[in-house]
This record gives sequence, structure tokens and C-alpha cells, in this order.
Amino acid sequence: MKKFILLLLLSFPIVCSAQWKVGIGASGLVNRYFYEDESYFESKYDIGYSGNIYLERTFTPVFGVSIEPSYLVKGGKVTYQGVDFKSKTGYASVPVLANLHFLRIFTLAFGPEFSTKLTQEYSTSDPAVAAKEFYNNEFKDYEVSALAGLYFKILPKMDFGLRYSFAITNSGKFRPEDFSSENIKENAAKGKYAQFMLRIIFN
Repeated sequence: MKKFILLLLLSFPIVCSAQWKVGIGASGLVNRYFYEDESYFESKYDIGYSGNIYLERTFTPVFGVSIEPSYLVKGGKVTYQGVDFKSKTGYASVPVLANLHFLRIFTLAFGPEFSTKLTQEYSTSDPAVAAKEFYNNEFKDYEVSALAGLYFKILPKMDFGLRYSFAITNSGKFRPEDFSSENIKENAAKGKYAQFMLRIIFN
């Protein structure tokens, strides 16, 4: 949480130097981790959520730049030897997005997303099996992703958006503990998620 507060504080000096659009948003998302080798297990989609502050500086009627400090929870699910292993990873995330506004009701946004890990939880469908049996190594503390989205104005102060994000850096490396064969190497994974967002703009 301290990392998230620090990211917010670093954002506000920039805001004070110009007039910005200010808002808040919330979303549900569907996430999946794509591994280098999925021959011995099955990676599946799982749900997550986020909440964010929206700050945009509009330079022309059709172009602006926004930062969106967020708390983002990504779900991951793997079926391995008949057991479901789940992860929930909480991030402090700051997308920095270029926004193209057109027809007064649509906004196309794209840019990088910088995330730092805050929390990590594991669970399993079999109480007799430790969740860490599959997630032998932790998720990485930092992640860089590319993000793109399309927003549609449903009310004068409210937008609905669809966004897609994919990790550029590895989310982590994983190797089941019970694989002693040298042929089973650490397995790098990258996360991808689709996000369904509702955003309220105050000014």
C-alpha cells in the first residue's frame, strides 16, 4: 500500500501545473497467464477487478494525455495433475495513455502501463495440496505492459470502456516443485487481460 500512495503523491505535482479532467473509474477484468511451455498443464482465464483515478490534460479537441493511478487485482488459474491452482496478484498500476477523441462520443486510448506488486495470494481446489506446489517462484515485483482501449460516452459525465493489456516483461517464472527432471525448466509467463470499465468524469 505504501508503494501505491507514493505513486499517487508523485502524480499530483504534475496535475497542479495544468488544468485537467478529473474522474474515477472501476472495472472488472478477465486475465490469463501465457506460459512458454504449457505441455504439462492447462492455463485458464480468471477474473479480477480494479479501481482508478483518472487525470487527463487535453491539448486539442481531439488529443489529450492521461495518467490513471490504479489498484489492480489480476487472477490466474492453472490446472495441473487434476488440481486447480489459483493466484490473486494486487498491483499499484499507472497507465500513461495518449487519448484520441472523435465524434464527441468515442475515445481511443493507448500507451504503456507500469505496475508494482503489492499483494500475492494463492489457493487450490484440493486442501491436501499446497498452492505453492505449482507456483514455486513468486511473481515479479514489477511489470511493464502495453494497453489499448476504446471508450463510449453513455452520459455527458460517464463513459463505458473496453481495454486490452498485455505484458511486455515477464510476469514471473514458475517451476512445479515435484518436477526433478532437468528437462523441465523454469517456465516464464506473461499476463494478458481484457477490462470492462465504467468511468465518471467530474469536470
